[in-house]
Amino acid sequence: MQVVNSFLHKIPSGSSLLVAYSGGVDSHVLLHLLSRAREDYDFKLKVIHINHQLQESSDMWEYHCSTVSQSLDVPFISFRVKVDDVDGNGPEDRARIARYQKFSEVLSVNDYLVMAHHQDDQVETLLLNILRGSGVEGLSGIPRVRKFASGFIARPLLSVSRSEILAYALSHNLKWVEDPSNKADDFDRNFLRNNVVPLLNQRWSHNSKAFSRVAENAEDVSEFIASKIKVSLGKCLIRNNILDVTALKKFSKIEQNFIIRQWLHQSGFSYPSRSALKHLYDEVIGSVWGATPELKIGKAILRRYRNRLFLLYYHEKPLHENLSYRWSVNESLDFGSCKLVATNSLSGGLRKPLQSELVEVRFRAGGERIKIHGRGVSKRVKSLFQEWGIPPWERASIPLVYYNDKLVAVAGFAVAEGYYVAEGGININVEHCEVC
Repeated sequence: MQVVNSFLHKIPSGSSLLVAYSGGVDSHVLLHLLSRAREDYDFKLKVIHINHQLQESSDMWEYHCSTVSQSLDVPFISFRVKVDDVDGNGPEDRARIARYQKFSEVLSVNDYLVMAHHQDDQVETLLLNILRGSGVEGLSGIPRVRKFASGFIARPLLSVSRSEILAYALSHNLKWVEDPSNKADDFDRNFLRNNVVPLLNQRWSHNSKAFSRVAENAEDVSEFIASKIKVSLGKCLIRNNILDVTALKKFSKIEQNFIIRQWLHQSGFSYPSRSALKHLYDEVIGSVWGATPELKIGKAILRRYRNRLFLLYYHEKPLHENLSYRWSVNESLDFGSCKLVATNSLSGGLRKPLQSELVEVRFRAGGERIKIHGRGVSKRVKSLFQEWGIPPWERASIPLVYYNDKLVAVAGFAVAEGYYVAEGGININVEHCEVC
């Protein structure tokens, strides 16, 4: 098919392609096309199969994929994933989450994960998004190419119909497996595929192409809006996960909506719904001064402190269940949400620990006090956090450094009296993740 040649012509020579192969007719055709194209194009080809272990025939499908890959002389890798019941999602969503998680782990820098979504999949996606009340991004449907993990996801068959794919498979005597769950109308996508789309095809025979045009037009509009909103977002950003509320309010309400949506999207979260945005304005952005409201939107938590809006990952468990860690200052200490690093100070800093001193890192439990070098007065750590403008939810995650049970430093902020040296000391730095 010419669409595959067109895709290969656009990617850099020598690119690595990883075909997501389920064993079904769509991905088999894609794999067959790419394997034949190696004669004319310079690229590396591999197959990845995810065994979700949800069907009795799952192992047989994995064996089938392995056999087909071997017959085409394409390297084959497979993974078994456990589809956990998380967040109340159905099995279809949970399988997709597990599958994409594994894809993201395997994909190397600038690799292409090549998937077999086609024109009929695009129709189903658009219908689902319309029924969910999606915005212009939803009307864009499935993107042909997009950034994913360390590389990209590409879908070269997106303009090809299911009937064309089936005709190709039959003409080349390809063998594939059928997933019986595709016939179950309990799943929304299957219901559309098995009942609604056939009716549309009876009435409007070219509706798939029309839907594709809608998606392409919406994608153009979405990209144009995003390019404009990124400029506006840049004027509001203090840090990647901190927004200046005063700057945000200088824009119209519609622009504010787009800025918030773009902010969440480029931080790796889903676009918020209109309802979620309304709650955000009513309960968080519009809150009275001094309040510290928060709103959970999917996997994101949005919190306001003073005049700043913070975007964080939702954590069901505390980030620091272990409140005390022994530390060798010659090595970094990784807590997941942040990393503690000691570097030699070019000027003043914390004196290095003596061999007889046990170095521990703890997190605030309440009641801690420290006399900061140069200030002469012992103060509660809680009061210092307020003075420094640290949001309440971050205070329990700021490392406190102890020498032999004596609080000697608040990482990134202060050194205790008697432990400061003008030369030969160390700086304790906290390296945060982009969105904590």
